[in-house]
Amino acid sequence: CVPSRVSIATGRYVSCHGALDNGLAPWDDALSIFQVLAERGYVCVNLGKYHMNNEPGRFGFAHHQMFQDCSTPFGFTDPALRARAGGHRLDGAVPLQISGTYPGPAGEMACAKIVKVGLRKLDELESSCRPYVLRLSIPEPHSPYIAPEPFDRMYASHAITPFFSAEPD
Repeated sequence: CVPSRVSIATGRYVSCHGALDNGLAPWDDALSIFQVLAERGYVCVNLGKYHMNNEPGRFGFAHHQMFQDCSTPFGFTDPALRARAGGHRLDGAVPLQISGTYPGPAGEMACAKIVKVGLRKLDELESSCRPYVLRLSIPEPHSPYIAPEPFDRMYASHAITPFFSAEPD
């Protein structure tokens, strides 16, 4: 996640920006496209997941806002929510939620909140008459792989195969 995000922001290969894995930050001299645009008068805004292991302002963002819903990257920590979500969950060291139904209104999902705030922010930026970059960082397709009704029934849970397993072969 981090290496790819920093590569997109800097236009550099992973070996050239320092964020070699999710635990490392980009080197201090890593320059992002958002910094370049901010220096030229653009208002750079990030809504949603940032995950570049440095402060958003360091990469040129004047505004950054995170969003949360009732899920974590592994599913639901609340047993009642986990039971309502149903679906399929991997066993093992990393018990990812593979499928299920979002246990609340669709409008409470982080992705819906990001889009709603993003549309308002777009109107605000447009009326400012300044050039801008609005980056919406939607948490999906990260786990948990859940969807609100009626989309939760489009695929059988056993048909959704994770691309990775923490279990040894």
